[in-house]
Amino acid sequence: MQAAGGSSLEQQESAGLAWAASRGLSAEVFRDEGLSGRDMSSRPGVSAAVARAKALGCPLVVLSLSRLGRSLVDLVVCGEALAAAGADLVSLSESIDTSTAGGKMVFRMLCVLAQFERELVGERMASCWAYRRGVGLSCPTRTGERVEGGRLVPDPPRVEALAEIRRLKALGRSNRRIARELNAAGMRAPRGGEWFESTVRAIVGRAA
Repeated sequence: MQAAGGSSLEQQESAGLAWAASRGLSAEVFRDEGLSGRDMSSRPGVSAAVARAKALGCPLVVLSLSRLGRSLVDLVVCGEALAAAGADLVSLSESIDTSTAGGKMVFRMLCVLAQFERELVGERMASCWAYRRGVGLSCPTRTGERVEGGRLVPDPPRVEALAEIRRLKALGRSNRRIARELNAAGMRAPRGGEWFESTVRAIVGRAA
């Protein structure tokens, strides 16, 4: 709807360009016209903008965090990836600028909330898998399958990732190192996005 006739895209571009001009910076504009903001990984504009900011070590500027992504975990992962590359994340509406002490504090609070969300999801999943095993049902992440139409069907990327986890574990790799190697290989995590030590640990426990 924004792409067809709204003014939001122009508003976002104008605000970003004004922020850059006020600091004497040049700017590049990346758009995802007509695409949902729910899944960052399916938006080529976001991927290109993040890659460009990381390559140049420059700020990634958005009008609001909701324009970058809807998932708190995705936003935190994006911010952490930028920080690791020496780049900053700037959200104009929320007054977040990770190049400042105040911006870092707000972002760290978001990180804490995201970690809490991940741990809650992990607890729910562990309870679900325990129930499924108790009634003789298999677990998708244990067998490399996914749920489709109420049935378990093969999911090749999960099968590949599970096999790689088992191979690396047999070589004595730690869960943290396995997560790093899976990310480096570009393998998809169960919920998309990046692998974390906690994700690998949960899958290793279920596959035992």
